[in-house]
Amino acid sequence: MHERGKAYYAGLQATGAIGTVLIQAILARTSMPTLLVGGLSFLPIAAGGLVSGFAVGVRVCAAGFILVVGFDRMFNVIIRTLRHRTIHVRIRARPLA
Repeated sequence: MHERGKAYYAGLQATGAIGTVLIQAILARTSMPTLLVGGLSFLPIAAGGLVSGFAVGVRVCAAGFILVVGFDRMFNVIIRTLRHRTIHVRIRARPLA
């Protein structure tokens, strides 16, 4: 995948961004428990990492990459939501390292 060039990688990034927007749009219209959404977002990230790691072909590696990039934002939103619920308001205002 590294020898494909900048245009190929830019296309992968754009496809991942489109996937992220679609996933967020679907998520905004559903009402599921936060932990369920967190699990549903982590599984494709893990699967994408495994697919990319063990991929022999470029297309399979790209598909794994798109899974990771597409569901990463969803997982980050869930982690921030859970952290917001867990950390006390006085502590939350402080910058964390």
